[in-house]
Amino acid sequence: MSTTTLHPHGVMGVPWTFAPKAAAVPIVMTWEPPPDFWCFSTYLLLRKEGTTTPVTDPLDVTATEVDFAGKGTRTTATLTDDPGSGFYVYSLFVVYDEWGDGTSLRYSPIKSATLANAANPGPDTPATPSTPTVFDVEWEPVPDFYSFRRYVVRRASGSTAPTGITDGTGVALIDETDVETYGVDDAPGSGTWAYAVFVTYDEFGTATDERVASVRTLERTI
Repeated sequence: MSTTTLHPHGVMGVPWTFAPKAAAVPIVMTWEPPPDFWCFSTYLLLRKEGTTTPVTDPLDVTATEVDFAGKGTRTTATLTDDPGSGFYVYSLFVVYDEWGDGTSLRYSPIKSATLANAANPGPDTPATPSTPTVFDVEWEPVPDFYSFRRYVVRRASGSTAPTGITDGTGVALIDETDVETYGVDDAPGSGTWAYAVFVTYDEFGTATDERVASVRTLERTI
């Protein structure tokens, strides 16, 4: 069995989470027993992993023969198998020994079934690394007035958006002074967050936010 060594902090510093080992849940297969022919010999069960194509050749060497209790009894109508997690196709045959010599065998297919056993993953295995949800905060760009100075995006926990450009927490923009900027990605963590987008104007050339206007507010929840 191959193993993989994981960086202790997963991808880009995000911790990995681990799926605990679950209790084994055997696969159960049932069928209707065949007619009571005198030459019944045994059942033959073949299994393949990772496919949904039934085994049609009872002598297929790429398939795994599964031993199960009662396979030599015609009235047996159920079996259990615990191959581990994954998807499996099972093909069940009846074997008839027409001449009673153990060599003149005839195989008759009874049932094929594709079954999944995802509840028995074996040793603890790393699951998908937990990654923060990224919010796409967007707005319509404002007209390109001569006094445009910058965009300001502020964030607050809860459902009430910041009302001023110093309220809450600032969200950095790639270029806040580009009037055509229309969005920013933000990953604040789990919870409910309210955002406010503002535009500021420098009407008298003082290089300060002389006038502030609200562009939009929005709410996001992880």
